[in-house]
Amino acid sequence: MRDHQLLLERRVKQPGVVRRHEGRMALETSNTRWCSDGFEFRCEDGSKLSVTFALDCCDREAIGWVASPTGYSGDDIRDLMLEAVEKRFGEQPPTQPVHH
Repeated sequence: MRDHQLLLERRVKQPGVVRRHEGRMALETSNTRWCSDGFEFRCEDGSKLSVTFALDCCDREAIGWVASPTGYSGDDIRDLMLEAVEKRFGEQPPTQPVHH
């Protein structure tokens, strides 16, 4: 993205404003906490593409994703979560719960 000048400008820290984090932000091991998010963009022809993905909060690996020109349903999100579990753990379920 840097090579094609697609990065956002860095946020300038406001003087005198303390940024607070509550709780632990950094993780030492993978498969402890996952997160998901989505975005939408318009193509040159005016059509849109909606994308959602699952990330491991430790190593920031994109475990799985789904894209659709019509948006995505709850079934799509459940399938994405199941795909992420299968990709990371195979047939063996995790021994510790994964926070999502």
